[in-house]
Amino acid sequence: MIYNRLVNNQSDLKVINSGDNWRTTNFTFGDYAVSELWPTSAFRQIGLTPIDNQQNSTIYISGVNLPSTDIDRTAVFTFAVKMPNGGHVSVHIDDDNQTNNYSVHETIISPTTPSVNVSGLASLQWSIIRCDSIVVSNAFNPSISIAITISNLPNNTDKIYFSLPTVYMQSDAWTDNPAMKPLVRQIPRAFLDIDATVQTAVSTPFIRLLDVCSHNLDDVVGKTIDFQYFDQVERGFAAGVEMTSTLVETPRAEIPTLSWLAKFTGTIPVTRFLASLPDSNAFILDSSVLDSSDTLRFSSYSELNPPASTTLEQLKLLRWQIDNAYYGRNAGTKDALSSAASLMLIGTKYVDIDYDYENEPFVVNVSTYWNETFGADETMIGQESQFVMEALAAAKPVGVKLTHTLLPSM
Repeated sequence: MIYNRLVNNQSDLKVINSGDNWRTTNFTFGDYAVSELWPTSAFRQIGLTPIDNQQNSTIYISGVNLPSTDIDRTAVFTFAVKMPNGGHVSVHIDDDNQTNNYSVHETIISPTTPSVNVSGLASLQWSIIRCDSIVVSNAFNPSISIAITISNLPNNTDKIYFSLPTVYMQSDAWTDNPAMKPLVRQIPRAFLDIDATVQTAVSTPFIRLLDVCSHNLDDVVGKTIDFQYFDQVERGFAAGVEMTSTLVETPRAEIPTLSWLAKFTGTIPVTRFLASLPDSNAFILDSSVLDSSDTLRFSSYSELNPPASTTLEQLKLLRWQIDNAYYGRNAGTKDALSSAASLMLIGTKYVDIDYDYENEPFVVNVSTYWNETFGADETMIGQESQFVMEALAAAKPVGVKLTHTLLPSM
């Protein structure tokens, strides 16, 4: 299984130049430069603008700590860069424990036209760069540092975009992938020997190809092992025994598994609401690290600030969706509307759902008390709440107009 060595604090680019892991030279940036690419919000990019009259601008990723098992193994660095007007990219990877052990990769990117600028990585304006490999030296604490230098831009103030940095080991396929081991035993030794001699980035070794093909298979094997371990080994499966699987029991499952389980409720999972506290992190690579003391006040009434979009809040929201299917097969019911609106309420969480079959058969009116509704204050009585309306959007009946009104306090 391929896994990215850029994890934990090495993956979170909250503020550039604030720590030792991520920094830049001759680049300007800001919140306005950060965006998300569709179709998935997991694909994030950061926009950087080279400083005028500077020949080179560089992104540094310093001190990428590797596990001790990576010693004497071949490390590979890949990333995506978008430079619509073209330019030159140079990547320098250093072994932090051996000064004369480094790898240099040069790439010329040709200009493209806006007509090919479709969404996401499908756009021809994006280039996926796989750098020349480096064998990590035999050190007690192996680590590497990376410098990505952008130069020779046609217009030195043109913004470039950087995304999806990944460090992995070339031999992950047959050393760390449980699903691959039985397959590798059936591969003629000649293929393995040939792969062992290939060290250039322009080649696609046979083992690497198998690794890519079996990546999802390994995930399936891992989920199966989780199910077997908790249900059959740890507790001993038997009729009447409480289920404790991390695969199918929502109180034990984590975000990736919950997102996968959501398909069985007939919905695309919602992990956070756009109207809730925005994620202030400029760039998140692999996982959301949202637990933060920094909050933004949405209301003059202190008790009505929406909760921060922490990992715990995401878990609660995903578990609610799977346990009730109110955003899936059970949407459109009165219970679905009431429960969805309650996500944005505190206190008694009173929800009134009113409809007039005779005069307005296709209009449903939802009301909540202002002093129990996130983001509201007393001046908003009689108005609608964007928080409640967003929570209701996926739960409402198809073809029905939905309204919301904030009521005076109890």
